Amino acid sequence: ARTTRATIEGDSIAAARGIANGLTFRITALQGTMRSLAQSHAFERGDWSQLYQQAQAFAQAQEIVIGFGDASGRVLFNTNAPFGAELPPLTAKSRYREALDTGEVQITDVMYGSVSQTWLLALTRPLQQSNGDKFVLAVAFDSAHHIADTMEGVRLQPEWVAAVLDQQGRIAGRQPQGFVGQIATEDA
Repeated sequence: ARTTRATIEGDSIAAARGIANGLTFRITALQGTMRSLAQSHAFERGDWSQLYQQAQAFAQAQEIVIGFGDASGRVLFNTNAPFGAELPPLTAKSRYREALDTGEVQITDVMYGSVSQTWLLALTRPLQQSNGDKFVLAVAFDSAHHIADTMEGVRLQPEWVAAVLDQQGRIAGRQPQGFVGQIATEDA
């Protein structure tokens, strides 16, 4: 029984590390996308149409959603909508503001995207043009889909349930899939 327990503990730790490493890899890739857009000449020139086109290329290649807004919180574009479309207000206002206030990349809690109509996790990054104007770039991904993909690459016992939770205890992704956006309980 002791050997079985040690094996289960070892397998659990290995699975948790595998999931964490997979998510770290995903977040690092998203930060690279954000860096590329932040260094774009279109951003510095204020050519939002060109920046949108560049963001669209990244979004399609990586199955992500990219949003861009000004310091007031007005969304200037979202790659899930045509450029120039009227967009709803921000979903993750607190992380948006926190990114501007701290100057650091923030990760949101799981949220329901008003344009994408799916559960998302997002990274928000503050940007500043040389003239001092501030903006925020948000890169979001379908949390259930991408976390499930990450978990598929990790050896989980068939009877195990694994979940990734946000800071509020909401399920961002789960294997087997389901319950995304709900507060985690023993049953969910």
